[in-house]
Amino acid sequence: PPPLSSLVDGIPLEIEQAVQRALAMEPKDRFDTADQFAAALTGTQAPGAVAEKRGTALAGATPGTRPPTLGLTATDEGTAPTRERTSSRFRLGIAVGALAVAVAFVGRAEIARWASAWLGSQGTVTVDGESAVALSSLDLDPRRIAVLYFDDHSRNQDLAYLANGLTEELIAQLNEVRELEVISRNGVKPYRDTGVTVDSIVRALRPGTIVAGSVIRGRDQIRVHVQVIDAATSAHIGGRRLERAESDVLPLLDDLAHEVSFFLRERLGEEIRIRDLKAGTDSPDAWGLVQRAKLVADDGDLLRAGGDAEGAAQFYGRADSLLAEAEAADADWLAPVLERGWNVARLAKLPAGSPESYDRTAIDSGLAHAERALELAPGDPRVLELRGTLNGWIGRSGDGQAENAALDLAFADLEAALAMNSSLARAWAALCELLVYTGRFDRARVAIARALAADAFLEEAQEIYYWAARVAMDSEEFAEAVFWTNEGYRRFSEKRRFAAIRLILFGSPRLNASLEQAWEAFHLLEQVEPPDKLASHRMKMAAVLAAADLPDSARSVIRWAHEAVTDDPFVLYYEAKARLNLGERDEALRLLERFVEARPGFRLYLAEDWWFWPLFDDPTFQSLVADETTSDG
Repeated sequence: PPPLSSLVDGIPLEIEQAVQRALAMEPKDRFDTADQFAAALTGTQAPGAVAEKRGTALAGATPGTRPPTLGLTATDEGTAPTRERTSSRFRLGIAVGALAVAVAFVGRAEIARWASAWLGSQGTVTVDGESAVALSSLDLDPRRIAVLYFDDHSRNQDLAYLANGLTEELIAQLNEVRELEVISRNGVKPYRDTGVTVDSIVRALRPGTIVAGSVIRGRDQIRVHVQVIDAATSAHIGGRRLERAESDVLPLLDDLAHEVSFFLRERLGEEIRIRDLKAGTDSPDAWGLVQRAKLVADDGDLLRAGGDAEGAAQFYGRADSLLAEAEAADADWLAPVLERGWNVARLAKLPAGSPESYDRTAIDSGLAHAERALELAPGDPRVLELRGTLNGWIGRSGDGQAENAALDLAFADLEAALAMNSSLARAWAALCELLVYTGRFDRARVAIARALAADAFLEEAQEIYYWAARVAMDSEEFAEAVFWTNEGYRRFSEKRRFAAIRLILFGSPRLNASLEQAWEAFHLLEQVEPPDKLASHRMKMAAVLAAADLPDSARSVIRWAHEAVTDDPFVLYYEAKARLNLGERDEALRLLERFVEARPGFRLYLAEDWWFWPLFDDPTFQSLVADETTSDG
């Protein structure tokens, strides 16, 4: 039903909320007992009761595998009420009925005065709406979301089915995100087409964020407008307009809901990040400097995506200077020190490629920031996440004796961080990377699924999508690998890592490669990668051509790759793949011998590399991947 405040002026907020919850259509949204209802009416309900109920609902979300919803599944329907709950609801009905009778016979103004006096509200609510409870004074959590039913703005009002379906699909997809508390479709359904004000909905349902939208038909297209609203201030947080060709309803619904969900989670995550950041310091100057540093570093990311490493380095340098000023403004605040560590991690990755090419000086600088951060917050899982990630890069660098020791440190830090805080998406992604490197693909799949579940606001989506594609490929789940590769290619401005995976996938004889897409990916890599990486990409392209039964073209590209001057050992690895596709087993083995000599730590991965399965029974290959002292994490 609509809230009492939309029908009766002056109803106290406590009564409105209690009645609305008592009559909720979803059983899990109601009071468990009549005593709870009575306590809510008198304003004595313990805050912990709501928090406990909320925690139970969130804990019920379970991870799954459907890629379009980021690997999560959930249900929207509540459980059937028990006998105790049914009898409680009967008692609640009597109480609500009594309240309704009182309103009818005593009169709106009188019942408002009586309720205000009874609750001892002391001016919080006055008669005739002279002073309503300010929404900004309510303790609203932005993670609690109300998705209102979308409006049908089509000329003939014939898109209601689509507006309703999109709303319910969006609720279902957002409900799969554990960090969000999404009001059920039955919770918001009573407000559909009622004209009830947003303020009244906020007072009744207590969301921190409102999602509203509309559907309209254009020329051969469906146009969806979405807006995100801060429930406490009614401020417009963000909006998005989507257009899709009018097609089958179910694919259209899934596509639109997926896009809206992605946008909402990103935008909401930024709002929550800013709020959390403010809570960490009493210095406005320090907070402002960290915010400015974030914007500058984001601009550096855009330059890096376009292949301008020098320009990106300059922006990262400016960000570091701002963070240093923030440190000086609040020496006890962890955030600027931690952000300096992640900022130099960006610098370390500028040479591109894999950790073998990362800037070791920048990595060491990041580790120094991590140690300073641990002095401020000993054992903090966020700092262990940073230190574990950086040590993991050293462990993959091919740096002889340092490699194994760094891997041990990285596994220890990441596992300790996740034991304390399992919501650290970056730590899960970094752990996945190390598990892939050491050939433990089953465990890597578990880690990346946890990363997907933990990244509620898609702050690490680009890194996680890459490793989701990589793990799926290494596990021979090619359809899933193609999905994540295409998602990354479509969503993110920095496409080079996804382009590289696309080339590797298309080089597999098991897939029907698109030569057009392969050349497109190759040319993109030519534009943005440093010169010493081009030979590896040419070898990947040669493998694609060989898989497409174009041996002359493949050999021509191999010769082209040999013209590049590079000491990158992975040129040998990718040429071995191309040679194997050409049927040149002996040459492939010879190249792999040289590769393993240069990168002995890669043996564990090579032993599980499906690409070389035709060689698994070969004694020479078995000798190559035989036991060598390597960290097992």
